[in-house]
Amino acid sequence: MSVWNKREKYVVVITSPLQASEDLVLDLLKQTNRPFSVQTVTDHLQTKGVKKAACQRALDNLSNDGKIIAKEFGKTKIFHAVQQGRPVLSSTDQQALKHEIETLRQDVKAQDDQLRAVQGELTQRKNQLTVVQMTEQIAALEKETTELKKKRESIIGTGEKKVKVVTPEEKEKVVKDLEKYVDGWRKRKSIFKNIWDLVSEEMDPKIVKKNIENMGVETDEQMKQVLADFIALVDQGRNKGGKRALAVAPQLVSKKNKIDK
Repeated sequence: MSVWNKREKYVVVITSPLQASEDLVLDLLKQTNRPFSVQTVTDHLQTKGVKKAACQRALDNLSNDGKIIAKEFGKTKIFHAVQQGRPVLSSTDQQALKHEIETLRQDVKAQDDQLRAVQGELTQRKNQLTVVQMTEQIAALEKETTELKKKRESIIGTGEKKVKVVTPEEKEKVVKDLEKYVDGWRKRKSIFKNIWDLVSEEMDPKIVKKNIENMGVETDEQMKQVLADFIALVDQGRNKGGKRALAVAPQLVSKKNKIDK
């Protein structure tokens, strides 16, 4: 729409928002010369403030005016510029363009493959320790090793006070001896109990304990030992290395000597 300014003597051209949208849409289709949907046109013109509804109205008006071509494919409508008057490529030029497109497509694929390889290597490097981190970790491990050595020396001693380290063979022998002595203890206790139950069946309960003492029988209670504890030590010696079994072995040897006597 044009307005004559009498005072200044010039014509002011006022463009409506719809006309501005139509101009932008028509320029886009002519410059790109490719088919567009309403959404793709909106995506291209969103930076210029053209909304989807305005794009739809502009495309419909341009199509009705014959300025652009509209084709329907199912529920989708595609718009493109009028091709009349545009130069037609020869078959040779078309083949050359197709070859160029295929070459560019291969280049893009090669670049994508190279990019993925670089990204994979970058991810792998990010998961690796840096030189500073490795240096710190080495220092921490060396400190831990020194502390463990000191702890070991405090346990087994040094020089003349150094404790002899038990070999696996020696440990196995101690565990076997422990098992043998505990088994003998259990059997002899069972035999004595069966005999004593028969002997003391008619005996006054008040003098049972005294008679045992008079016979010189050493009971577990008198020796302050519990058979179940030693049975548990045997199990630990078999299942968890037998550390406690090694500690009580001298007690079992002493008890075994008493039994043999």
